[in-house]
Amino acid sequence: MIGIGGDFADIYDDHNGHFYLTIIDVTGHGIAAALLVNRVCSEISKLVRDGLDPFELLYELNTFFYDSFAQTGLFLTIQSIKIDYYNKILYHSGSAHPAALFFNKQNSEFIRLESQNPIIGFSRSDIDRFIQDSRHYNKSDKIILYTDGIIETENKNEMPFGLEGLRKSLITYINKPVDNAAKLIVNEVKNFGHGDLRDDILLIITHLK
Repeated sequence: MIGIGGDFADIYDDHNGHFYLTIIDVTGHGIAAALLVNRVCSEISKLVRDGLDPFELLYELNTFFYDSFAQTGLFLTIQSIKIDYYNKILYHSGSAHPAALFFNKQNSEFIRLESQNPIIGFSRSDIDRFIQDSRHYNKSDKIILYTDGIIETENKNEMPFGLEGLRKSLITYINKPVDNAAKLIVNEVKNFGHGDLRDDILLIITHLK
């Protein structure tokens, strides 16, 4: 039970030209974090299916989390992405979460999509404190989302896998089918680690259309 953690994701297609990717990491481990994740997961599912833009989702989630769990001492990080298939635009907003990566197929280039907002649940904030960015994409570009367990996994010399390790793995596998690529990268992280992993690891690779 101690190993139960707080990483989870919500993936949703509204079948009306929009696709939503949300990845969350709740601080802490054990039963308390797992129970909190269960409640937050239900709230995220509702907010996403209401069709909110990423910055609106973060605002609503922060209000809900602060009002419900301010006394727990737990917080969460999040990356929220909304993909508009018709206009080939993706909108992204993050709160203290590791940067998402955008893979530009044409240039074989990885671009960091940094978090722009503070950690969720620390304080109540007005909606104008939350921002998002957007960018155009082309067919066959990719989005990579992950939690910090990927880049913070350490080898026996206490050296982290790091963003550079993830980048090298992505260069090797990014042109494979996304499900296969994700499994191969996770296996590299596990092989790099020394003994049992100390944190959850979650990796999502999405092929844009």
